Amino acid sequence: MRKWNVLSFAIIVALISSLAYASDVYIEQIGDTATITVTQDSGTGNTVGSSTESAYINGSANTVDITQSGSSNTSTLNIDGGSSTVTTSDVGSSNTTTINIDGATGTTTTATTTGDSNELNVCKTVDALGGCTDGIAVNDTVQTVVVTGDSNRIDIGVDSTNATNTTTVTGDSNVVSSTQTGVAGVAGHSITLTHVGSMGSIEIDQSGANDQLANIQTAGDSITVNITQGD
Repeated sequence: MRKWNVLSFAIIVALISSLAYASDVYIEQIGDTATITVTQDSGTGNTVGSSTESAYINGSANTVDITQSGSSNTSTLNIDGGSSTVTTSDVGSSNTTTINIDGATGTTTTATTTGDSNELNVCKTVDALGGCTDGIAVNDTVQTVVVTGDSNRIDIGVDSTNATNTTTVTGDSNVVSSTQTGVAGVAGHSITLTHVGSMGSIEIDQSGANDQLANIQTAGDSITVNITQGD
């Protein structure tokens, strides 16, 4: 049985006692020097973790900052090991953010969501249903995601050292899927994506022993982009 960290327990008690609505927080943190900040207000049903599966933050020097506003937002964090800094912020309602970092070293993940019903997955492997199959391996990764519209889905699968991924989506009902695998080179695989329109489908697959670079900017609706880079 995992040991509850005093900081995590204090956060849960403070939130449950201060909120007028059922905004629940379930955090189980094991390790040292972890800084956890959770803010939930102006809504009902906000959840970090669940009664059956806590957010579970493990390791040393982890910093997690979660801010949710609105109603029915859900953040599922399973951070394990490394010196991770994870920041998520939801404004609308019914947003779902899943960040499943596992054993990553020096990982920095920033996710900002504004609209409703957006889904975000950052992990090693994303399955066909948009869930995280397993966490990121021991890699130095930097991921930044900003979503503004409604009903967008962003899937980021990282299994490559020093991989970086910056994604900005503005419209509604876009599906963006990126995968970075292989040992890569000195700098690592890099993806920078900016999309403005709605109902777009973008898929990027980077692999191999050499650094792969993709810089994509699109505008308009109903675009389809498929990019495969490898040795």
